[in-house]
Amino acid sequence: MFEIIAKIISRNFKNLSDSKNPSERHKQLIQIMIWSVVAVVSFITYAPRDLSFSQVLLSVGSFFMIIYFAIRTLKYFKII
Repeated sequence: MFEIIAKIISRNFKNLSDSKNPSERHKQLIQIMIWSVVAVVSFITYAPRDLSFSQVLLSVGSFFMIIYFAIRTLKYFKII
């Protein structure tokens, strides 16, 4: 699971490191930071107030497992 996520992230960062233009690199880093902040704020605003930390960890783990199995299934059927 982490191998697939790492491959996707490294592909995006490879584009970032291949960029010769420092302005383009700076723009991409700012986009990454802004989308990260948007994701965190979105989670905070939409999550119910009475969630415990263990429930949050369980839901995040379940999310990554679902993504992992979906990607494995798509690779098995040679769709990706």
